[in-house]
Parts: sequence; structure tokens; C-alpha cells
Amino acid sequence: MPFFEKATKVSPITGASILCSSYCSVATSGLSITLDKLDFSKDGDKATFMNSNIFDFYRQAALAHGFMINRNAPWQLVANIDSDAMATYMAARATSREELWNTHYYRAQYNDIEQLQVLFLTMWNAFVSRNPYSTRREPTCDGKSTRPMTTRRRSYRALEFSEKFDNAFWINLYCKVKSYECQLQSPIPSSTLSIIAKNAIRLEKSLDIVAAIDYINDQFVDKILSERLSPEKFFPRAKPTEKGQASQYQSNVIIETSDY
Repeated sequence: MPFFEKATKVSPITGASILCSSYCSVATSGLSITLDKLDFSKDGDKATFMNSNIFDFYRQAALAHGFMINRNAPWQLVANIDSDAMATYMAARATSREELWNTHYYRAQYNDIEQLQVLFLTMWNAFVSRNPYSTRREPTCDGKSTRPMTTRRRSYRALEFSEKFDNAFWINLYCKVKSYECQLQSPIPSSTLSIIAKNAIRLEKSLDIVAAIDYINDQFVDKILSERLSPEKFFPRAKPTEKGQASQYQSNVIIETSDY
């Protein structure tokens, strides 16, 4: 656990937190198309792309087919699920702007504990393959000295591993990992963590593991989620941002067009 406490300061571990981090591209949503492998950090590449003769045609074609252009990477198109064109595509696939998140997506956090189990099992078996024997000292019969005892470590199959550690164990572990990942300025007291874990274990027994995971994630909100844009910004038919309007989320951004 001390290793994970340090590791999460560099990179998150659970799937839900990875999706909220800078390590995750918008492409993982399945709602974007990247047309070129240009460097997102080079303004010169962006200027060259946007100053090309066909850029205005490209922009109009994107709009006509229900896509927006990523202004920070104009070679990347992002589906505008609030557009009429994209609504037609969604209807052909038995979904809509309101139902898309239910028909084509699931909450990543519901796989977090399962992924932790796979991670720990893989790490343990890898450790055993490199360090097959364990040596410790045990007292001798006279109790006055010790002698070395060497035992062979065992690796586990997935089923054996799941039988060895119950849901209560993983819920406790998940609470600790989530507390590390939320990157609070001051650590959460162990007594508070214990109460959260006990409540989650109670929920898992009375309801199910999904209820426990929901409860835990409500207690530990990722920093990026606590600072995210207002949800109203993404509602269907939300008022579009107008040209020349200053962004209410980033004080240094002036909207240059209403479509990208």
C-alpha cells in the first residue's frame, strides 16, 4: 500500500480515475476521429492546417455531418451529439442524444474492483516467478536462538485468488486506493476510511457490490471531476457559445467561431 500511495501521485490506478486523467485521450470515448498524426502541442502545425485552401470546405463538411472541430487540434473531429445530422446516425443505431449514455456506455467504476483483482494477481504471480523462495528465521527448540527456514512461494489462479480474498477485503482495499487517487491536500484519517469501508461492506451485503462502489465513489471524488465544467453545458439543446464570447470556464479563451 505504501507503493500505491506513491504511485497514484504520478498516475491513477483504477479505470474510472484513468479516464478522468491527462493520460486519457478524448478518442477513448469513441466520439472522435483523428485524421492526422500531427503534434497537438505545436501551434505551427495547427496554423498550417487551418490556413490551407480547403479548410473552410472541411469545416462546412464536418458541420453537415454532425461533427465539431477541435480547435486545439483541428485535424480531430468530435461528434456533436446535439446536432440533427448526428441524431439521424444515432436513430439508425437504435439510440438518441438522451439515451446514448445508456445504450452504448457503462460506468467505468463498476469494473474497478475486478481490475484491481487482476492487477494484484498479476503482480503477485510476477513476483513469485522472480522470487520463488522465501527465507525467514524461526526460533529453535531451545528458544535461545533462531534458524533460517526456506519455503516456496505459491502462485495463484484467478479462481483460487477470488476464493482466498472476499468482497470485504477488496472493498477495504478499493477505499484506500480511491483515497490516494483523489489527491486531497491532507490525507483522510484512518478512522474515517474505516467507517467508509464498513458502510460500503454493509451496502454490499444488503444490496450488491454496485451499491458499494457507488457509495465509495461518492466519498472520493477525483480532483478533475470536482473542477469539471458545469453539467448544464453538455445538456441537449444547450445554448451555443457565440463568436467573440469569453469562455466562463477559462478566462484566457475567446471564442473565435461558434462551431469549433
